[in-house]
This record gives sequence, C-alpha cells and structure tokens, in this order.
Amino acid sequence: MVSSLQRTKSKDNPSTGKKQQWSKYLSSKLARGLHSHNPNSKLKQSYMNTIFCTSVKLYDGEKVRTTYCKNRWCPTCNRIRTAININRYAPEISKFGYPYFVTLTRPTVSIEELPDQIENMEKSWRQLYNYGKDKRKAPYAEGIRLRGIRKMECTLRPDGKYHYHYHVIVDGMNEAYWLRSEWLKRNPDADKKAQDIRPANAGSLMEVFKYQTKSFTDTGDKPHFERLDELYNVMRGKRTLAAFGIKVPKDMELEEFDLQSQDQKELQLQLGNQESIWTWDDNVYDWVNKETGELMINEPIPERVKKIAGEANSEQKNEASILLQKGKKVPPDS
Repeated sequence: MVSSLQRTKSKDNPSTGKKQQWSKYLSSKLARGLHSHNPNSKLKQSYMNTIFCTSVKLYDGEKVRTTYCKNRWCPTCNRIRTAININRYAPEISKFGYPYFVTLTRPTVSIEELPDQIENMEKSWRQLYNYGKDKRKAPYAEGIRLRGIRKMECTLRPDGKYHYHYHVIVDGMNEAYWLRSEWLKRNPDADKKAQDIRPANAGSLMEVFKYQTKSFTDTGDKPHFERLDELYNVMRGKRTLAAFGIKVPKDMELEEFDLQSQDQKELQLQLGNQESIWTWDDNVYDWVNKETGELMINEPIPERVKKIAGEANSEQKNEASILLQKGKKVPPDS
C-alpha cells in the first residue's frame, strides 16, 4: 500500500514539504538559541513565538492552516515573504529597460554606533533621491530618472562590528553610476571599491528580497546569539524594503498568500482528503500525526542544511530519530 504522504525525492529539486521542513528546522534552531541565550531580552516573547511558528498544521481536507510568527528573523516566515515580494515587485522590474544591481555601503560600526549609522545612511539616501528627482536640478535635466527598489540589510562582522548596507535595483546604467557617485559625495569615508555595480539578473532579485540579516553567520568573537539579539533590538520597527519611482500592489498577509500558493496545492494532493492534525517534533525534525504516528515529510534533515545551523555531522541518538532512520512511524501519544 502506497502512503498518501509519499514524496518525489530529488536532492536538487526538493519537494514543497522538504523545503517547509528545512525552514522550520532552521527557525526552531535559531529561535531556541536566541531565547535561551538572551533571558532578559525585550524580544524574549517574540523569540518564543518563533519557536512555535508553524508548529501545528491543521488540515480540514482542503486547506492546511497554521500560525506564523511573522518575525523578520524567522526563516519560515521569510521564505514566504520572499515569494510575496517577488510577486509584488517582479512585474514592475521586468519593465525596466536596463536594470542594474547596486550595493551602497559605509564602514562597519559597533552596536553602539549602529543607530546613528542607520540614521545617517537614510539621510544620505533622502538627499540624493530628492536631488535626483527635482525637476529644477541638473540631474533631472540630464535625464536621470530614479526607479527601483531598495533593501536595507545588516550583517555581523568580526571584532563586534556590524555592516549595514543597501542593495538597490535601479533602472538604467547611468542611474546606477549616478547613485554611486552621489553616495560617495555624501559619504566620503565609504570605500569606493565596496560600492558595487553590475547588471541585475534573477539572482539580484533574490539578494534584494531575502531576509535582512544572515542569522547563522558565526563571527567567532562575542557569543553569536547575543550579538543577534542586540542587532534585532536595534532593527526593531525599522522598514527594510522600499520602492521608489514605481507603484506596487498592496502587501499581502502571509496566511492569505500561503493558502493561495503552489505549496498549498502540493500539500493538498499529498495529504488526500482526510482531516488531520500535525505537530512539529524537535526529536525527529518533522510534523507528526499524533493519532497515527505518521511523519508528514519522513525525511532526515540533510547535512548541508544542518551545516547552516552549525550542526553538520551531528548524530541524533534518541529513539524517535532511530525510528525515522529505519523508515518507521513515531508511536502515537497515549
């Protein structure tokens, strides 16, 4: 008898279920680390919300419903948010005649200096953007027309430093080089070589729409989860994606988008038409049907995914994982 949850297995093209499993695994690892290493953080409850993000999936025979934490550090929510943003912005960007990908930076700073760095970079951007669109000024008369999207991102660097920078997709080569020139005028301490310009492609879209911090980058100095907590507190409430010179559709809620997604359609086919409740189990890194013990994905987490969370070559020795390796079910709760 073939299980209703049988998957088409492909390392290079993972199924929808696998991608959901991997992102939930990463979300759980990240949130638990943030929660346990920062007991006095203002974001402690938010980290707890991420631990429980998509932990329960309710299937009514037609739709799989779950609850999302919607926190910006959550890989699960960001996976959906990336898809939403591509749907929102890609149609406009596809109209660009010559899209270019521009990176604008300033020197790295300490966590204490980061708020001022963010404020000063926003001020520089407003100045150059308003200058460029002013019909009374020389750039507009010379044909500069600024249209595009701007993503604000911050990465952890060694020695307690933080690298806050912009990724911009702008229409036009002249506009791209003008942006860099005006940025350097307003930020003379910026390294000219670090202000990168290149033709935009599909990879540029992913770079712009991905989450704004690399959450699993180990800098090897101050405890990683403590540094992330400091960063998330600074970034709390700040806008990280903005369009300029273009109009885009209204943003969509994660739940609304997910219920309409291809992911949803694939899971519906995989689960059949029988109602069921699935609960995430950190022992097996999978959603478990507590009535039958059946695993929703029934695949181990690949080493390459574990490596992202710093667990490469780790071995699970608990009873549930041994059952998983043997292809068996987890015993249902009594």
